[in-house]
Amino acid sequence: MTTTVYALKENKQEQRRIRKMKKLRNQGLSYGAISDELNRLRYKTKTGKNWTAMTVKRIIDADTNLS
Repeated sequence: MTTTVYALKENKQEQRRIRKMKKLRNQGLSYGAISDELNRLRYKTKTGKNWTAMTVKRIIDADTNLS
């Protein structure tokens, strides 16, 4: 039996967006305001969709839990 090992690849664009989300959150913006700003800038999610407040919250929470 062989075991396949997968490594995560750093996605620089994704990391920039996460930093932007966290910066806006630290400035006091709500998750909804952050998603509005990302959509205004025409940033899309990995799946090509518009941002929602819940998506932003989940990403910020997940990134915070990893830190």
